[in-house]
Amino acid sequence: MKDKIAVSDKIKVFVSSRCGVERYDRVRSRLKYLIEETGLAEVYLFEDGLASTQTAAQDYLYSLDDSDVCIFLIDNEDGVTPAILKEINRAKAYPKKSLYLFCNEKQKEPTQIQKELVGAQGARYYITKSFDDFIIKGYESLINDICKIYNNYCKNRLVDQEFGENKEVEIEVDSIASESLEKRILSGTNRTKLFISGQIYSNAINEMIETNDFDAYCEDFLQVLFGGKSIREFNTSMFMDVLKKEQSENLHKVVKNRWKAIQYYWNDDLENCIECLEVALSKAKEFSLPNWIIQDILIDLRNTVNLSGYKNNEIIIESDAQKELNHETKALFYPLIDRYDKELQEEITKQTISSSTKSPYTFSWSNHINIYSDLLTKIYVISVFNGSLTHILMTMDRLKYVAFNLCNEYSDWQFRVLLLKVAIRNGKKEEIKGYIKLFNDVFGKMNSSDSLEIFKFCNSIPINHKRDIAKLEALKNLGYYLSDSDYEVVHNELIILIENWIADDYRIVAVGSYLFEALRENSHRFDKNIIIKLCLDIIIKKLYRFYDDALEIIAYIGLKDINEELSKKTIDEINRLIVDKSIREECNNLAKAIIAIRKSKKEYTSVLHRNVLEHMTNFNLEIYTIETMVDTQEDSEEQILKYIFELKERNRTQGINGSYTGYANNLYQTIKNIIKLNNIELHGELVNSILEASLETVLSRKQLISDKIDAIKMIIFVKQNCDVGNINFNYYIKEIRNNKELVIDGYRDPFFKKTNTSLQFNLVMLKLVFEDLDINLLFDILGSYGELDEFEKIEALKAVISTFENDICNKIDKRFLFMLMQFVLSLSHNKNHDIRFYSIKALLLMITEDTKTTILTQLSKRMDYDSVFIKNHIMNQFDRLLNIDLKVTNLMIQKASVDNHYVIRKRGLDFLEKMMLE
Repeated sequence: MKDKIAVSDKIKVFVSSRCGVERYDRVRSRLKYLIEETGLAEVYLFEDGLASTQTAAQDYLYSLDDSDVCIFLIDNEDGVTPAILKEINRAKAYPKKSLYLFCNEKQKEPTQIQKELVGAQGARYYITKSFDDFIIKGYESLINDICKIYNNYCKNRLVDQEFGENKEVEIEVDSIASESLEKRILSGTNRTKLFISGQIYSNAINEMIETNDFDAYCEDFLQVLFGGKSIREFNTSMFMDVLKKEQSENLHKVVKNRWKAIQYYWNDDLENCIECLEVALSKAKEFSLPNWIIQDILIDLRNTVNLSGYKNNEIIIESDAQKELNHETKALFYPLIDRYDKELQEEITKQTISSSTKSPYTFSWSNHINIYSDLLTKIYVISVFNGSLTHILMTMDRLKYVAFNLCNEYSDWQFRVLLLKVAIRNGKKEEIKGYIKLFNDVFGKMNSSDSLEIFKFCNSIPINHKRDIAKLEALKNLGYYLSDSDYEVVHNELIILIENWIADDYRIVAVGSYLFEALRENSHRFDKNIIIKLCLDIIIKKLYRFYDDALEIIAYIGLKDINEELSKKTIDEINRLIVDKSIREECNNLAKAIIAIRKSKKEYTSVLHRNVLEHMTNFNLEIYTIETMVDTQEDSEEQILKYIFELKERNRTQGINGSYTGYANNLYQTIKNIIKLNNIELHGELVNSILEASLETVLSRKQLISDKIDAIKMIIFVKQNCDVGNINFNYYIKEIRNNKELVIDGYRDPFFKKTNTSLQFNLVMLKLVFEDLDINLLFDILGSYGELDEFEKIEALKAVISTFENDICNKIDKRFLFMLMQFVLSLSHNKNHDIRFYSIKALLLMITEDTKTTILTQLSKRMDYDSVFIKNHIMNQFDRLLNIDLKVTNLMIQKASVDNHYVIRKRGLDFLEKMMLE
């Protein structure tokens, strides 16, 4: 046997292909042997593993997570299994460096997987002509790739821009800080830094040089802060003995009381926490400690008093501690913490600038994570030394800023998970929503283990009601990603939480809004009967403040899937609300709930119907009538003519004496909805009435731009849906063509964002439908959209959707179709989620024999990692897509069936079952 030189840090390689098939097993085994013979790498093969308590899926997916590079072996004839799809999706999500090898020995037509790898961002792949070539080509691909990377490194193409710039921060302890901290304490905190580094980046390397008892306790309390240990496991008494050696007698007496307060805080005993802080404050004043220590204690006291008020449903306008802070003549300057905090913010800003200005040809291996860890450690250690509750808690906020910066700079999945963990832990809805919107790939790549990790992280919160809020936020945002077994545990835990909250006469009011949002967002996985019962309990218990929240959920879910007994109880309670004037006038969502109930359980709602007619206001009654009663041609026409009259009245009065009115109800859209939902037959007189009102709006100088856009869409809709032969459409397009200046001259209401650009784009769509469009005009307007903002792009996509939803692809010039398709495709990869969503919606309407290959490939890619909303919309079209391209749609269905999201996975499995039955 040859002697091998040991390589300490080998590359971990994951080989993916079909398992349990002799020829695949042979190829994988031989490829593993060749790679490992180099001594550079270790290869994972599923069949080489021993017995395990983990499932097979857990075993191979966790091994993929731990790998450095993946090699996928795919035979065109065999395609891919659901297990391979899971591995491909996992590799894309994290993301992993991947090598793809395809064999076309028996089938030349490439797989859909291969087609989706095309493009600058696609992975490099190789096509073999023989199945056995997988062995040598897989080996050569990996070794050549390693060599190329090293060659690029040697040619300075892989640059660490921060290398050489990072110097150890020299700590200068001035006379004020020397009372509380000595330089040597900060120099021996490697265990603490290692822990913080590990939270930021699991692969961070920190060499343990030196440490001390103080460092050990700092790291130990980090375990408490991050939920790894309870406060009872932290030996505060022995920690105080360590601190006593480093602090003056007077300072130690103050810090000792501050740490008592911290212990009470972690036991959710705010009353005793406040008492200890008051003692600490009194002693700090008695001993004449520096002003910054006194102010720091006042801040702890103010924050804790405010939190206690929140817990008791009280709003503390100005606590005694806040009053004292207001009267301080000296601005608070926290020695060292303020300095390191400033350095941290400067480093974050520096890296943001560096990332934004670096050359696109430079690949950066950045080590500023080490700087972040170092500064976070120093701030935290000083906070622990002084017993500063506020600054200890702010460790999470500072970690959040670091995570945000790293998410901006890198696509590494663990940075996204870290940001979501700390954001959900803070429980701020709008902040969480903003992060998800900005880094909207987070849900496309989320899996069950990540979501469970985030949910469990909420247990690190010491205050009960804040922990409940964080868990409700976690359920709201991640409930569909939990595995079935994990979801059952979380589901049962939160039902108890919600039931206890409803039953508690001293419930914390602020928890309510989080509770209802979590229920609504999980309504497709939660038992709907349980949700309705919880809403009913709110009404029965007369929790008036939350009636609208409960009614909104009832309106969202309806009673279609609710058992008979519970349905009747719900209807009885809704009847009680309708009859009680004082209640119904305060319930903004009552009408929505009534409509949903009437439509889903009409057979039980005769009494409810009479009560609505007798007691509801005229406005609500009108909506109710349209939604539940207008279902005949005669009734529908009557409603349409009523709205046409109102449109003409708006045209007459808009802009008189410089007064402009924006309306909440879009009458044009309402008319379209009535026509579509009730299959109204459009006859000559009705069509002319609609077109005349629309033309009036379009040609009015005093109409809002938004109303003109709606009128143009109405004309397009009528033209595409009217089969009446005696309608003179040429008259209407001629009037618009001859009065272009009037058409594009509209009033831009400051409360509406729609602009003249959006108006002109809709006018181009009108010309397209009326076959009056010049190709140069289309070139000009599409070319201008590269410089416009996101709102304008969304409005353009909405105009395309509104035009193409009536199946005109095969009726228009192919040149126009291809130009518009290219425009939509260019927007389908936009970072903005709404732009991508409307792009996909438009692409689904633009599929023809000529465009299907390009569009379906893009749709299939979206099924890998895009949001649930986009995937769900694509799935709504699966029945139609199966008739267009069976092969590609089958792959999309398979992708859906192994998706991490519960609803998408369930729908995918339902499609597979349906196809098997057929």
